[in-house]
Amino acid sequence: MAKGKHKKLALITVCTKLLKQAFAVVKSSVAHRPDFAKKFVLIT
Repeated sequence: MAKGKHKKLALITVCTKLLKQAFAVVKSSVAHRPDFAKKFVLIT
C-alpha cells in the first residue's frame, strides 16, 4: 500500500458523511431539530 493511503481514505469517508448530511438538510429544509435525539432510547 502507498504511504498515506489510510489518511486519504479516512478523509474521504468523513467528507462523504458530511456531504450526505448537507444534502439531507437541503432536501428536508430543516437545519436543526432539537428534539431529534429524544426519539432514541439508549440501551445499556
